[in-house]
Amino acid sequence: YRLSPAYDLLNSRIHIDDSDFALEDGLLPRNLAEGKVRDQFNILARHADLKAAQVNEIFNLLTSKSNKVTALIEASFMKERFKRNYFQAYQARLKKILRS
Repeated sequence: YRLSPAYDLLNSRIHIDDSDFALEDGLLPRNLAEGKVRDQFNILARHADLKAAQVNEIFNLLTSKSNKVTALIEASFMKERFKRNYFQAYQARLKKILRS
């Protein structure tokens, strides 16, 4: 199993008050959704039979490109207010993922 590289490319939170992951019930069914975001990703990975090395690679990709995200936000044609909101939303989600 593999997530599409284009999954959740746009931050719809700026325009629509949606939940994290744009899923009504969250990342996992309620009976499996325990712990922090990283714990939930690990549960999902186990259910998808992903190897630990694959999960670690995904987390590394998700958390190691902050400077590129910042540069892309700054280079965008969004209004300054939207840039600020986008960056704040990114930082909040990154902090959720990094909490262990």
